[in-house]
Amino acid sequence: MGRNGLKYRKLKIFGIAAGLAGVLFLAGCTKTAGQDGSKAGAAGTSETAGIQEAAGTQDTNRTDADSSFGDGEETRITGNGTTVAIEGTGAAADGANVTISSSGTYRLTGNITGGGVVVDAGKEDEVCLILDGVSITSADYSAIYASQSGLLTIVLEDRTENRVSDGNTYTYPQTGEDEPDAAIFSKDDVVFEGNGMLTVSGNYMNGIRGKDRLTINSGTYVIEAAEDGVKGKDAVEVNGGEITITAGSDGIQSNNNGEEDKGYVRITGGTTAITAGKKGILAETLVEVTGGIIDINAQDDGIHSGKNVRLFSGELTLSAGDDAVHSDNLVEVSGGTIIVEQSREGLEGLCLEITGGTIQINSEDDGINAARGTDTSGGPNAAGGSFGATEGAYIRITGGNVKINASGDGIDSNGDLYLEGGTVLAEGPAEGGNGALDYNGTGTISGGTILAVGSAGMFQTFSENSSQPMLMVYFDEMQDAGTTISIKDGLGNQLTETEISKPFEALLFSSPELKTGETYYIEAGEQDIQMAVDGILNQYGTPSSGGFRRIPGGGEGKLKERPGAGTGEENFGRTQEGREGENAEGSREGRRKMQPEAGNADNIGSESESEGAGNVSGKASVVVIQETLLAGNSPEESLPEGIHVLGSSGSME
Repeated sequence: MGRNGLKYRKLKIFGIAAGLAGVLFLAGCTKTAGQDGSKAGAAGTSETAGIQEAAGTQDTNRTDADSSFGDGEETRITGNGTTVAIEGTGAAADGANVTISSSGTYRLTGNITGGGVVVDAGKEDEVCLILDGVSITSADYSAIYASQSGLLTIVLEDRTENRVSDGNTYTYPQTGEDEPDAAIFSKDDVVFEGNGMLTVSGNYMNGIRGKDRLTINSGTYVIEAAEDGVKGKDAVEVNGGEITITAGSDGIQSNNNGEEDKGYVRITGGTTAITAGKKGILAETLVEVTGGIIDINAQDDGIHSGKNVRLFSGELTLSAGDDAVHSDNLVEVSGGTIIVEQSREGLEGLCLEITGGTIQINSEDDGINAARGTDTSGGPNAAGGSFGATEGAYIRITGGNVKINASGDGIDSNGDLYLEGGTVLAEGPAEGGNGALDYNGTGTISGGTILAVGSAGMFQTFSENSSQPMLMVYFDEMQDAGTTISIKDGLGNQLTETEISKPFEALLFSSPELKTGETYYIEAGEQDIQMAVDGILNQYGTPSSGGFRRIPGGGEGKLKERPGAGTGEENFGRTQEGREGENAEGSREGRRKMQPEAGNADNIGSESESEGAGNVSGKASVVVIQETLLAGNSPEESLPEGIHVLGSSGSME
């Protein structure tokens, strides 16, 4: 390999093992929905082990590709507007157009106007461009275009400001060509580093694009692009630097969908801020974050992968018009901090594994959603929210700290739901139609602490096949936003004390500290409730709102009636009496004052009548409130077993 004029310091290429393919198609993310809860633990261990085994084949260590530059002379390229002066060998100029034809180190300074730099070297030649206070403005082409080289390295000289800009339209040498299409374009591997600054204006389409792997190790970058900001077909790796991207389409993209070990985006460090007209980060196979600070504001998904997303560390702040994080297969979170300021759905994938980290989600629909589908347009046909079970879908939480504020379901699995560890606060909707928890297969809790609140109509508990006790409370009326929930044991030890940000009328609490045979005290606003734990599912009150009530099957519930009139200390410590058995029935007349959603003055002071009968049994039941159903037929005619009709009087017909 030629070493003409080489004296720049040793460079490193950061590689990835071909074993990456193993993590892209994870067989563990195919567990059958509705698996028996008693087998969930063993199945989950097997699946997680399979994921870790596949992930272990991926080499995340930096490797030296022996691409060091030896001692030698630099070739100096100095721009003088529409002309360029060259001192050294390996480069030639024609007006403002520069062609580099051999390996070497080339230092660019001055202003180059109406032209650009083309690298057309040998297939094994390594070319280093040192940007030393240079401005390159092309009228109708790329500012820097590497049509061929073994490796292109662009170094930002310390404490310098550099600018490159392409034309709004391109003039291609041959009819039918569509490349290059970026202000900086390389057909081979390209590496960016140094401690200077580079401003890139991609006026035609893209800012920086590489047809192989594109790596950013250091430097400061301000990139504006009509379409994609940074695009690497085989891979984009960000290991450091400060990057600000404003893109009309995707912020960072890797689009190789033909090779399993390519088409990935990996961020290990640095600071990356993205404002995108479509997706913030888009990868065909894998998005992996192991460090760095990432801030994304995207009109579509914040982070999107056609296969897997793995978030191991780092600080992520996401605001998205659709999903904050979406994967067509697996979303894995094991560390770091993820703050979703705005989203339609927070985290979405076919399978979700949360083993660590701090997660805060604000969503217009579901906070965490397990569903199959690639339609993430945010419209009515978008993935998620289905009433039917999705084969292989599941959510498993074994660690971490998760807080969710959702207008739809807080946690929604179209398959199975397992809580085995960690801490979860799920604030679901104040209005009916969704619940704090929702699943279509098996839902069990065997560890961890959860406080879930929301409307009562669609509230779903974990199955009684669970191994950890639960407290389920239905309040007589909507509790105000800002209400603090306090739960203590009989010795006065605080299990939780949490302020809820929105109105709610039902809560579910479970913790490893709940023990069978013990009594617990719940305070919520003016409500003082005492509950004895005598099984897995321990219930107080009944839902007072209409609509669908989701009740998990497989066990006998215990209905505890609310004690008599009185508030404060008068009720605190009272023993509640309940009726046990397969079927506990009771009726209640009441008037429930509906609290408004925050910021909705139209709902203030509105009231609704609610009276009727409740039915609690070991089998799932659905109550439909409707004035007229199946006109001309008996109300119960043609209805599936377990579905009943309430007449306008509130009594069962």
